[in-house]
Amino acid sequence: MNKVRAEHASVRTFLSDSLTPAELRSIGLISFNQWTFAMGAMVDTALAARDLGSQVAVGFWADETPLPDVGWTSSTRVARLLGSRTKDQRAADGLRAAGLSKEMFAKPPIRQWRATQLPPLPHPLTRSGIRELTYQGTDMGRSILQVHPNFTTPIREDHVWPRRWIKRAMRSYAWAYDQSLALIREHDLGAVVVYNGRFTHDRAVAAAAATAGIRVLNYDTGGYDTDFDLTTAHTHDWAHLQERMGSMYAGWPAPDRDDIGAAWFINRQTHEDASLTPFVGGQT
Repeated sequence: MNKVRAEHASVRTFLSDSLTPAELRSIGLISFNQWTFAMGAMVDTALAARDLGSQVAVGFWADETPLPDVGWTSSTRVARLLGSRTKDQRAADGLRAAGLSKEMFAKPPIRQWRATQLPPLPHPLTRSGIRELTYQGTDMGRSILQVHPNFTTPIREDHVWPRRWIKRAMRSYAWAYDQSLALIREHDLGAVVVYNGRFTHDRAVAAAAATAGIRVLNYDTGGYDTDFDLTTAHTHDWAHLQERMGSMYAGWPAPDRDDIGAAWFINRQTHEDASLTPFVGGQT
């Protein structure tokens, strides 16, 4: 099989083609998780933006949220006591070694943050009631439902969610929204880059960007033989994904494109990729 081209020539090419000069002038990258691949994608994107002349504001905020993010794995305080570094700390070390100045690392701008104007909890705390929760006119409830208190939480309408957990999730969304909006205004950002765009804190950042009227880019783990995915649309925007797939297919030589497409379906049918078992293990 011949080697086919990537979707984009480079991250820098993608950024310069996707963003206007005003959007590219100042970019914020805010991370709440400590997954290795996500750290790598964030570092790569930050350096590409810096090389294009952007003023970047990088925020490693995994240890700051009232409710730990789904991708939070290690406490900075515990790591310090053990004389080690968390993954996001090591990522920050790498960015400093690559030439990012200390001014480019952004701490949460609101030092004495307090939750205000949070809506009352619905009764009972079922999915439909939680889904209706909003904060500052943004879709808070739906983002909370993307992350469960534990892996055994049933996806049923009659299930009553734990009150204490929902309250912490609401505070965490509000914290991420308020801090992100303050950062956008403080640095006059033209765009923000967040992971996935589906989980509570990342959706709060995207909501803050929408309030401020600026662009949002989403990154996630890539497909086979790719490092990561960076898009101008929501990661789970099916119409956008289909358009990209069609465009790439049209640009690849035949019969390679058919072999690649068939391999994807064969992989699903035979369950070759063990990492997909939690998502497609029951499919036939």
